[in-house]
Amino acid sequence: QLAENIEAIRQRERGLQLYDDAFADFFANKEIEARKKLAEALKIVPEQVRKLESDSYQSALALQNAGDFTGSRQELIKVLFLNPDNLNAREMLTRIEEILQLNQ
Repeated sequence: QLAENIEAIRQRERGLQLYDDAFADFFANKEIEARKKLAEALKIVPEQVRKLESDSYQSALALQNAGDFTGSRQELIKVLFLNPDNLNAREMLTRIEEILQLNQ
């Protein structure tokens, strides 16, 4: 029983690390590697994707409200990497990018 619990914890940690690595690869323009790591992470800890998506969206809102549009944009890109069908994030990203364009 203890050995199984330890292995489950190790697998969860590995899955969470894969999410981190997938984000790092994605932002380093290594999208193929990022997608592979995301797919692997989804197999190990599928429930984590919803939490990460929600957390990143909430961070984007907070950053936008604080006037950090670049940070908000980064978080929205994470949301869309995790879930390309998130229309709220897509619309918000469009608005943020318009603001950033005006501020150049």
